[in-house]
Amino acid sequence: MMRAMSASCRCAFEPSPSGALPCVALLAVLQATFFLVGAAAAQPLVVERVDVPGEIREVWVHVPAGLASDPLRPLVIAFHGGGSHARAMADRTGLRETADAHGFVVAFPEGSGRLARVRTWNAGECCVFAVEAGVDDVGFAVAAIEALVARHAVDPHRVYLTGMSNGAMMAYRVALERPERVAAIAPVAGAMALDPDLVRVPVPVLHVHGTDDRHAPFEGGVGSASIEDGVRRSVPDTLAAWVRAHGAAPEPVVTRLPDLADDGLRVERHAYAAPGDPEAVVLILVVGGGHSWPGSTARERRLGPSTLDVDANELMWAYFEPRTAAP
Repeated sequence: MMRAMSASCRCAFEPSPSGALPCVALLAVLQATFFLVGAAAAQPLVVERVDVPGEIREVWVHVPAGLASDPLRPLVIAFHGGGSHARAMADRTGLRETADAHGFVVAFPEGSGRLARVRTWNAGECCVFAVEAGVDDVGFAVAAIEALVARHAVDPHRVYLTGMSNGAMMAYRVALERPERVAAIAPVAGAMALDPDLVRVPVPVLHVHGTDDRHAPFEGGVGSASIEDGVRRSVPDTLAAWVRAHGAAPEPVVTRLPDLADDGLRVERHAYAAPGDPEAVVLILVVGGGHSWPGSTARERRLGPSTLDVDANELMWAYFEPRTAAP
């Protein structure tokens, strides 16, 4: 199994002698182009504050109009990518519209950073500011869950996590360290940033990843387009750990999904069956796909190809909906 080292920013936070942009500037450019192109129409978002030891953190929350509080409501928490921020995640993914269509609360926590619109998560070995500052983002995630359960009639047994890139890594870390809080996770374009051998408690996983992701490579290693030089763990190693925790079959059932868009990409569903759950762990593999959120209309060449063959939001909600955490 590949050993991963803590990530350090290739360009640090100062301009290089060659005149390269500082890392925070590159992060800002990435998040601006990735998250604002093709942004969804504005939907109601409320910024809520969550007390954690030593500071107050923020979560952007969307509750669909008319959503009943009886029965208790499901909650999806979506962690933004490294170098982005909560509002951008809401605009980029379209999860508010999916919440309106299916009737769940969706929340977008705000990461940490020196700049208001350039934030990261401490997912273990990544990323940048949050790791260097030792931010307790797992503690924040748990506090946010508790606050949202109390404020919005959320079912504590139907809390689901997703995230993009560094946010995907964060979803994995919360599931690893606080599995009792999580009914299922759906990481997109980011593997674990902790030793997979630490996984002990099974949590259902639907992972979405492109084979040509040059920022978080499917097979791990250093991304050729990444602004960090840390070694990333591989998706196969990550999923193998959760497959073992579930006692699932080591070989998946592979289904090629319909090619609905003329985008030169194809999508496969790899399902690992465990006793009582034929899809305990699922990989949605976008063959030829880049560092992207499938189904989004946003496009940015530096992040690689994206597909409209599948909608990540619909896939993850279909996976989440029947699953509840153990009481």
